[in-house]
Amino acid sequence: MSKPLFTLLLFCLLALGAVLRFQGIQRQVILGDELHTVRVVAEHSLPAVLTNRSRRDDRTYRRTDNCIPLTAIYHIMSEWKPVTEMDLRIPILASGLLLMIIAPWVIRHQIGNGAALILCGLLAISPMLVLYSRIVRPYMPIILLSFIAVAAFYRWIEKRSRWSAVVYALFSALAIYFHLTAATFVLAPFVFLAACYLTRYKKSVPSLRSAALLLLVVLLLIAGFTAPAFNSLLALIEIKSHQGRFEPAALVDAAKLHVGTRSLGVTLAVLATAIGGWIILVRNMPRFASYGMTLVVIHVVGLVVVAPYRVQEPVVFHRYLLVVLPLTLVCVSVCLWSLIVGMAERTSWFHPRRLLTVALLTALVGTSPLLESRYRSSSFTHHNDFVDFSNTPATKATANVPAFYQRLRSMAFDGPIIEAPSVVPWRFLRSYYIYQEVHEKNVILAAPGFMAKSMLNRIGLQTLIIREPEMLLNSGARFLIVHLKLPEEEGEVVWKGDDEPNRGTPLKYRQLMSILSRDLITRCQNAWGEADERDGSLLIWDLERVRKGQPQPSVTGEVEQAEIYR
Repeated sequence: MSKPLFTLLLFCLLALGAVLRFQGIQRQVILGDELHTVRVVAEHSLPAVLTNRSRRDDRTYRRTDNCIPLTAIYHIMSEWKPVTEMDLRIPILASGLLLMIIAPWVIRHQIGNGAALILCGLLAISPMLVLYSRIVRPYMPIILLSFIAVAAFYRWIEKRSRWSAVVYALFSALAIYFHLTAATFVLAPFVFLAACYLTRYKKSVPSLRSAALLLLVVLLLIAGFTAPAFNSLLALIEIKSHQGRFEPAALVDAAKLHVGTRSLGVTLAVLATAIGGWIILVRNMPRFASYGMTLVVIHVVGLVVVAPYRVQEPVVFHRYLLVVLPLTLVCVSVCLWSLIVGMAERTSWFHPRRLLTVALLTALVGTSPLLESRYRSSSFTHHNDFVDFSNTPATKATANVPAFYQRLRSMAFDGPIIEAPSVVPWRFLRSYYIYQEVHEKNVILAAPGFMAKSMLNRIGLQTLIIREPEMLLNSGARFLIVHLKLPEEEGEVVWKGDDEPNRGTPLKYRQLMSILSRDLITRCQNAWGEADERDGSLLIWDLERVRKGQPQPSVTGEVEQAEIYR
């Protein structure tokens, strides 16, 4: 392959990956675990973020992990201006884009330019990498930092490069600082090196003294990052370790997420291809193949032994496995490239092996959830239900969808609609994305209970609107829809997953939704008068009418407290 052709194809694949990562990102509602960081940025000073002193408690490491380095970055950004959703996503997007460039570039010496090009393509279209490149959580930075670290360690083994050792030490410590679950992966290279000392490779690897010095440097860096909150770190490890129960049944769905398809057949075919690629590496570069396998095995065993919180759930288990995804795709790339060029150049492109490669790639792309219309049009693709595409999103019987949403679909207007109330956990807000599939308008949410006007000096979100009438009007939305009995609407949702909503919305969230609904209704009635329309348990204000000061077409009457779900 000529260098100009290689460069052109690489640029096209990078452009494809960028398009997938930026598509529809502006309309995505930020909620769930993404708000952990937002809350800390708004409520704490920068020293409190980095140390163990805060206004509310003495813990920097919390069960609802906000990722200290990311939070610090966002806090610094908020000193200049209130951070928006795109501001929060910049470090995450940058990590996802850099992975597509750095991983093929670093690994090309081992697998060749052709396989590196395929790797770039697989990284670009991987649903999990696309989604986590958009979600305000530390997982994509962890993947990037971890990959650079383990690649630098291998280069240190091969070349004895001190610069590579420095890169490994820094990036491995940073990966652990971003998230503790990276520890087993980035420290696994020392297990491989220890094994080398017991084999014929012992004379071709760095000395035991050098390895011990490097390990000491890594541990000192980790200690330096975590020392300000060491006590809370120990408490967090005690809280989250052994709180899950690894279940082999989760492996099937986790494998689908890993490969990036809902199809079990395609999943098995791609995993078989990965095994084939690893076998090819064993034949051609046994030490490199052994190195990669050691990293994967140590990390998986570590997850099973430590059993972190909710590890039994496929989407959570795979979240911890994301650091090994690039290595899986390396093996797939090696096998696919071997199938394409592992024969005489004069061989026809219609040779069965090449047709098999095309068929596999077509099946992988064709069964990707990213092709589904809901991933292109929804404001909720960062919802756990969309990320966990091993299960299909929730549905609701047509009879249970309020008639207003059917009429809303045929209305022509600019701007989104506002849904209220909202709470932080995604799992209690499935109805909203179901309704959006009916009305097809952009959606923003009235902010959860903890968000207030006092946060606006640091937080300037556009998809979560503070529950103040003037701010609702300034959002540019056309309608405000307040749900009086949202928990009952959630109870009508059909969902195949195994989580809390199937056992009913917990009392504390029912009470919170009731409080938020009553409060918002009171504020809006005081500011604008009665709602324009009532549809069952929905109260609807036409915000465009309110902005123009036009008279109300109808009066709904005061909502009694007993009407709201309690």
